[in-house]
Amino acid sequence: MTRVGPLDIDFARREARVDGMTVRIGNRAFDILELLIEAQGGLVSKETILERVWPDTVVGDNNLQVHMSALRKLLGDSRDLIKTIAGRGYRLVGSVSFVQHHDHAAASDDARHALAQSAVPNNLPACGSVLVGRDEATAHVSAVLRSARHMTLVGSGGIGKTRVAVEVARRLLEHAPGGVYFVSLGSASDPGSVLATIASVIGVPPGGGCSTRERIVETIGERRMLIVLDGCEHVIDVAAQLANHLLNACPRLRILSTSREPLRIPSESLYWVPALDVPEPNDDTPRVRRCSAVSLFLMRARAIDARFAADDASLHVTGMVCRRLDGIPLAIELAAARAALLGIDTLAAHLDDRFGMLTGGTRTALPRHQTLKATLDWSHALLDEAERKTLRRVGIFADRFPLEAAIAIASDHETRELDVVAAMAALVEKSLVVASTGPGTASFRLLETTRMYALQKLDDNGERRIVALNHARYLSTVIDGNARAAGRCAGERWRSGLPALLDEVRAALGWVLSDDGDEALRETLAVHAVFLFYELSLIDECCKWARRALAAIAPADESAPASSRQRARLRLLAALGAALVLMHGPNAETHAIWREVLMSAKAWSDGQYVDTGSRLIDATPLQKYA
Repeated sequence: MTRVGPLDIDFARREARVDGMTVRIGNRAFDILELLIEAQGGLVSKETILERVWPDTVVGDNNLQVHMSALRKLLGDSRDLIKTIAGRGYRLVGSVSFVQHHDHAAASDDARHALAQSAVPNNLPACGSVLVGRDEATAHVSAVLRSARHMTLVGSGGIGKTRVAVEVARRLLEHAPGGVYFVSLGSASDPGSVLATIASVIGVPPGGGCSTRERIVETIGERRMLIVLDGCEHVIDVAAQLANHLLNACPRLRILSTSREPLRIPSESLYWVPALDVPEPNDDTPRVRRCSAVSLFLMRARAIDARFAADDASLHVTGMVCRRLDGIPLAIELAAARAALLGIDTLAAHLDDRFGMLTGGTRTALPRHQTLKATLDWSHALLDEAERKTLRRVGIFADRFPLEAAIAIASDHETRELDVVAAMAALVEKSLVVASTGPGTASFRLLETTRMYALQKLDDNGERRIVALNHARYLSTVIDGNARAAGRCAGERWRSGLPALLDEVRAALGWVLSDDGDEALRETLAVHAVFLFYELSLIDECCKWARRALAAIAPADESAPASSRQRARLRLLAALGAALVLMHGPNAETHAIWREVLMSAKAWSDGQYVDTGSRLIDATPLQKYA
């Protein structure tokens, strides 16, 4: 029971009493009072109150003032305990005391749990902040570990595996009376240091003739114990072998491990820790505010600056930042710290340089969690050469891609097709590539932050041009192959089969038609892509890319033999003319284009376009547009 002035507050029952008599207090007012008490005399901003108490609703200051007045009325002569800080928020001043609850029948479950947990030996780190957006994860993992003996939390660096593991371990204290021990393997580097770290944490007595491993087994014995092995990925083989041995030798032991890849032992159950919920581009303000990624961002930013903006415009920029950071908690916390100092708009404008911008994590964090780049460097260092090469090369893909695309881009005379297949499987397992499976198929993608890191590595290795060239060649082959196989149904085939590759086509076209692009591909990919856009009824894009390609492909000398360049220009002109007719109908521009098509077709003896051009010219005589 907590006492504020004349009020005795029972948080478990959400009741307030004066002189033992229950007084009426609304849910919103109770939530506000709880926030003020939690702040322990600190300032609680109006924005924080509105976000926590009305998370799904936009309300005005007058609504908040009504509930503050109701709380002050309950406090009676002690109403001045709630101070208004003009323009900023509220503060609960004076002492908050804790009194004994005399109604034993009404003692809360939380109190009983706390009493039981206090008797369980453990070294769990104290909670420094609220765990946001992980209720479902902690509930699921806790439920599984009540019956299963081993579970691994798997996910990319910075996804929050450790925080979830600590919360789960705290929930399971009552189920492990023999002890709950958190073992950080971050500084371990070999079998000896792994064993020494575990032995030190669980209190293995020194000495004796047995090996350290067997002394650990002897110490655990028949105790109902939970051990959290945190950060196994860099000692994965050692951690896997030790976990397997301990589970076989200690029948009442449970292990919760965290790693960027599975341990792959028989007893293991996996839980892939998801990213936080991020808003979609067109979500309204209440929906943006409800997203867990946005909640975490605002909480961290306001811990630095309580006045951090939360108006609608700023909130939507915050949602965009969280989306571009893929909902990764570490990236969001680093971004929030920067935004609190620089402003959300400045942060958003520099997000393409996120590895330079998102630094300065907490001084007590592991080095790999102090910058965004450091956590990716840690994962990259654990890859073999084929996995590193494959990761940086598939970074060229703007969106989802099939396995055959990865093979076409990443394989070379040193890295065979099967090497790429194995590397892709490993990258998925190590949480660097996201896989989506359908009936008999799979597609892959990189999170935006991982992709930017991969492209940086591509540049560092001087491979950007050759990979961009392979990317464009692959797409040209795919479009041409689909068109040949499906004829006039090519558009439908793309709609149902590989729609995501349209973004790849746009990216490849942009490179091919740039100054650094490949001249031969300007004559193949450009033509294939323009006709694809036409087939898909993307007429605006058909016109845009046809014009850009024509500007990039210089006309051939008419005295020279027929060339692929001239054929490409002929087909691009025909596509542009057809698209413009659909958009604007016959007019002077389309008439001029088709006259040029006809002249070029005659010059290069292309019967198909001579017939088509003649029909269109005859149907729309020049005099009509004079």
